[in-house]
Parts: sequence; C-alpha cells; structure tokens
Amino acid sequence: MLADRHGVQAVGLAVRLLGNPGLARGNPLERHFRDIQCAPVHAPQEDISVLAIGTKALETRPSADREDR
Repeated sequence: MLADRHGVQAVGLAVRLLGNPGLARGNPLERHFRDIQCAPVHAPQEDISVLAIGTKALETRPSADREDR
C-alpha cells in the first residue's frame, strides 16, 4: 500500500517536473507513468489492505499473555 502511494507520487512528481516531454511516447518516463497508474487498482486494493492491517493490529492477545497481568 505504501509502495503504491509513494510510487504514484514519485512518478507524478517526475512528470510534473519534466512537463509535456515526460508524456511523449518515446520517453521512458511516459511508460512508468502509465504503469504506475495501475498500481492502486490491482489487488489488494488500499481499502482491503487497511482493513487487514487494522484487524491484525487490534486483535486481542492470546490468553497466555493475559494471565501474566
């Protein structure tokens, strides 16, 4: 999820810095720009990732840990 976010931001910044030539078919940056646009759409999507991370973070501890308190 973070790699997708940072990749989209980095390539977007590079295209903005280069301007219109960054979108020309012969420029390798154009291909990166097209490819990175797909990253947030492919599974697992961000909402599912956040749900899984949150669920794992909020799981209760095993009963052995609770007995030590």
